[in-house]
Amino acid sequence: MKGFTLIANSMVGLACLGMVIPQVSAMAESPYTQFAQKIQIADIAVIDGVLNGKVVNTQGQLQAGVAISASLQGSLASQATSNEAGEFVLSNLGTGLHELQAGETISTVRIWNGAAPPSAKSKVLLVTGSTERGQILSNRIIGMSTLTTTVVVTGAIIGGVIIANDDDENPPASP
Repeated sequence: MKGFTLIANSMVGLACLGMVIPQVSAMAESPYTQFAQKIQIADIAVIDGVLNGKVVNTQGQLQAGVAISASLQGSLASQATSNEAGEFVLSNLGTGLHELQAGETISTVRIWNGAAPPSAKSKVLLVTGSTERGQILSNRIIGMSTLTTTVVVTGAIIGGVIIANDDDENPPASP
């Protein structure tokens, strides 16, 4: 009987612990908070405002006929279409932060005319296609909604109390 009481008390303790510790801490990423990711801005050195580049998909295959546009401070600076080799040329680009859009993909680059940092590239590679999130199923697999968590914990507590109070053993009869 003492072993059974220990198990019942342990179950009640674990159920109470489950209510005290939030379930979100077990997940790698909270579904309720979003943080802005650091935007990586590539430095591109151009000559006379002409930018050369290629367009590929997520598998690395060259993409032909993709419309590419460059915007500077929200206004269209230049546009082009990729050829059969996936190459494009944008001209009349000024110095500054440009948004390059290829299909649905938008990339931010810093264009340098003349003096550029040593890490600056001379060409740009744009990758089109959908970006997959690495933890898209984490909430479905690990996380539970508040209602589900409440029902599970309440059931565990009620089950622990029922098991603890269930005394089917009859007292021994006196001889």
